[in-house]
Amino acid sequence: MSLKNKVTAFGLSAAMLLSPAASLAESNYAAGELTTTAISDSYVAGNQLNLSAGFRLELGDVVKSLSDKKLEKKLNAVVSLMEATELHMSFYDDFGTARIHAEIETDGLTIFSADALAYADGSVQMMTNLTGKLVLALPEGALASANFEGLLSGVAGKSADDPDFDDYPAMERLRITASDVGVLMLSHLLGWVSATQMDTGELYVFDDTYLDETDTRDAVAQRMIGTIKADEFNTLFWNVFTTICDEQEEFQQALADVLAENGVTRYQMRQVIDSIFQNEQINPATDYVQLSHTIEDDGTLCTYDDVSYFFRKLTKYADNVWENSTDNVLKMIVSYDDYGSTVGFDAELPQFTEVLPYEGAFTYSIKHDENEQPTLTSHGELQLLNERRVVGDLTARSGLDVNGVNDSGLNGYIDLKNTADGTSVGLGVNSAAHFVAEQNDEGADVESFTGSVALTYRDNGEDCGSLVAAVDGTTTTDGDTFATSAGLSLTLSDEFKLNVNATLEQADYEEIEFAGGQAIDLTALNDDQLSQIKSEVTKQGAKLSASLVLHPGVLADLLTIVGN
Repeated sequence: MSLKNKVTAFGLSAAMLLSPAASLAESNYAAGELTTTAISDSYVAGNQLNLSAGFRLELGDVVKSLSDKKLEKKLNAVVSLMEATELHMSFYDDFGTARIHAEIETDGLTIFSADALAYADGSVQMMTNLTGKLVLALPEGALASANFEGLLSGVAGKSADDPDFDDYPAMERLRITASDVGVLMLSHLLGWVSATQMDTGELYVFDDTYLDETDTRDAVAQRMIGTIKADEFNTLFWNVFTTICDEQEEFQQALADVLAENGVTRYQMRQVIDSIFQNEQINPATDYVQLSHTIEDDGTLCTYDDVSYFFRKLTKYADNVWENSTDNVLKMIVSYDDYGSTVGFDAELPQFTEVLPYEGAFTYSIKHDENEQPTLTSHGELQLLNERRVVGDLTARSGLDVNGVNDSGLNGYIDLKNTADGTSVGLGVNSAAHFVAEQNDEGADVESFTGSVALTYRDNGEDCGSLVAAVDGTTTTDGDTFATSAGLSLTLSDEFKLNVNATLEQADYEEIEFAGGQAIDLTALNDDQLSQIKSEVTKQGAKLSASLVLHPGVLADLLTIVGN
């Protein structure tokens, strides 16, 4: 065969091989991003989004084999109700305020409906068919009060030095002072690092020995090797706790006020503190706090004295830890690649004080494949108590778009081992996600996706039951509108499987009305307001019960479920 013919034949063969792949064009979106981008862009643009979902419950063999006939009837009634039930939601952005409407229908009858306004400041107002004209409200910050990240962010334009600081709300004062404590801790850390390095010259050193890549770690161009003596390590924490105890009164007061607002009593606080610090003794003459045995269980709310009591005991505990420091050395190695990025971390944590049995080790590595997709592997062990050791492994792959395909996954476990007899119990996790982005024959961008997350109970290293959530769906967008359809399932071993068929799509605008009456702050309910809500629910529930007469199948299932 001539060279010309060989080239021609090769070209024809290549064209034949590539023809299936060329039938669909490359998408304008990266795989793994189309669905989230289309939904978020549509919502931000102010479009209305509609969600509809239907349900189906399948009973597993374990449940079906139950000999209790009465229970069997109840479970069958639940299955029947689920099949007759649909969820409908609509939501859109109204100039920074999220307007939300939701309905749960069974056999065409609205069992529950709600309208909500979620404001940019985090406050929420909601009305339901069961609470009539009452407006159930959550004030600004109510949903973010337990956000640790927000706690450390402080409050813009305000500080503990403000003349009216004491008049600020408790959570606001806590955010301000917690931010100050965070700065204090960082300052202590930086000062400790500088002083220790100047004193020993061994806190960290750099090694430029080049290490080739391994199965789990990219090549290493430089390592930072750190060694910390146990007593130096303990000194750092002693300094931090002592400073908070002696100098952060505003922080302690704000913390006490927040705890009090959440119903924590003095007696409850002392019980918890004394159960944690059993060997640390308080002297009221020098520590200036009231002893726990004088605190009565009379409902009196938490005070500054109780928070101060905690930090006094914590300081004494830190002092005991430091005084009983071992001679061990903690070792840490941070590995960097040619570009200065971290590709590995290795730590050895021998017992650093005779007071605690804690010792262990930790390592993680990053390895990139030929498509620059990173895979993280890690292993950790920690001795918690005598004969009790926590052991865990984790492998996580962060997928990227590779020719329109994105695959990610995570699997790992954490076990609590009894080192005396070798037994263990634990939890495992396995997850995977697969995305394919392409264009269909009409030129629209399409993303198909599948994913699952499985949580497993582990007994002696073996999986003994699982809870699995899975999704399988498709999103289509032409750049102006989108539509997503998906099947979701939740499976508990051999007990049951809940299936949900859902659609989410851009829809024509329909204003969500919100016209309420009396507002009730759910974070500050009094007895009268609680009685008012119960009364309204009872009245509206009676109306709903009357409507059930026209839906005998639903009524029969409900009576079966609640009946003796």
